Amino acid sequence: MAKISALIGREITPDVEVTNVSSDTRLIKAGSLFIAMQGNRVDGVNFIPDAVKQGAVAVLAPKGSVRPDSVGTD
Repeated sequence: MAKISALIGREITPDVEVTNVSSDTRLIKAGSLFIAMQGNRVDGVNFIPDAVKQGAVAVLAPKGSVRPDSVGTD
């Protein structure tokens, strides 16, 4: 996460181990970082709950697009 933090210029806490990075929820597995990208047809923010359920340990999303307490695994 330290490398990602440096790339985006923001501090990330807590420090977790990321083993995979993807913007496609079909490729998310335990330990993944999900990048919620805005596309022409879909908004990746809408897929954050799915990514978390599939094992994503971190999410990178546009500022203000999601509150951490609004994403759960229930």
